[in-house]
Amino acid sequence: MGLETRLQRWQQAGVLVPQEAERIRVYEATRHHTPYFGAMMMGLGALAIVLGFAAVVSANWNLIPGYVKIAVHLLLNLGLGGGLLWATLREKKGVREVLAFLLAGGTLTMIALIGQVYQTQAPMWQPLLLWLVLVSPFLFRTVRTPFTIVVWGVAFGVTTVAFGNDVLGPWHAELAIDMLFPFVLIGVGQISRLTQSWPSWPRLLERLGYGALVVGASLSQIFGVVGFNSLFSDLKWGWPWATLFCFSTVALMVVTRRFGLLVARSSLLDSLAMVSLLVGVSPFIVSDFVGDFEPNLSVAWHIAGAVVFVVYWLFLGSVGQKLGKRWLVNLAGVVVALRLVVVYMEVFGDLLSTGFGLMVSGVLLMALVGVTRVLLRRLNPLGEVRP
Repeated sequence: MGLETRLQRWQQAGVLVPQEAERIRVYEATRHHTPYFGAMMMGLGALAIVLGFAAVVSANWNLIPGYVKIAVHLLLNLGLGGGLLWATLREKKGVREVLAFLLAGGTLTMIALIGQVYQTQAPMWQPLLLWLVLVSPFLFRTVRTPFTIVVWGVAFGVTTVAFGNDVLGPWHAELAIDMLFPFVLIGVGQISRLTQSWPSWPRLLERLGYGALVVGASLSQIFGVVGFNSLFSDLKWGWPWATLFCFSTVALMVVTRRFGLLVARSSLLDSLAMVSLLVGVSPFIVSDFVGDFEPNLSVAWHIAGAVVFVVYWLFLGSVGQKLGKRWLVNLAGVVVALRLVVVYMEVFGDLLSTGFGLMVSGVLLMALVGVTRVLLRRLNPLGEVRP
């Protein structure tokens, strides 16, 4: 919906007078707009260069001696580093962002190349950890683009999970480091000194941490239904300690926030962290008490898992409504609707093979749309409802 349409709708509703609408038009026409499209195109161009270079090299890979590969790659990285230094000194922000992304990608491919040439056979977390150590200093100082920051956060998460599985797996402690990862991002993103002097990275890392927390809790519920025995049999021994560590981390964040070490945040976010943690570990708790469930309980198990999932996302929608995050309210409505459709397919999938079953499914899906619209209106009474 465009600005002019919104202004007309607000004037018709009596919440905006014509003079205020005209001032808004003048302001929007004269203010400096962030060139998101240009930045996105620059990022896609940089990605295309990396992929094209990789395609050309891979086509003739076996014909190139190992030392030549490493030498050429090293010269390329030195050129990118020199260009990044020039762009930083000349304050060419767009060029600096692109070159920083290219240099980070080139460093990763350089590490992979050395591992291939010399057949190091190192586990995945070791080259990723080396890459993070090498690229993080210049990325922290030069990069402000959300895409690159998110890529760094994802790489940090993959490194953490791989390290936990490889090193801590024999002690059944990999779950602890996996569950602590989102809280580490949230805690770093809320450090007062960082948010004041270095706002871009902490803000995005905090959002990435909450996102990882929600995704992890949701996937735990889904896999708890789909692969109850196979998934949790090896991990269930470490969940008590992992849960204790996570709750202790949240409590530590609340305490340090009172002393000003972390920035002030709504108590709803602490509630979100606690509820997400409980939802994420609930399949492990149930696995200890239930064990191997009987086949005749599978339908009830699917319904119970869907109920927990739906209640959790309704809770997220209410948090979004109270925090003014309309996108979260709409996302919660869509996720709830999809989960209800999936549980219907899981429980009543055999009915779809008959005409009567198809009619029943059509009626249920139409009712589902109506229920979703009601839920969205209650969670988001001021917004438009379009499930």
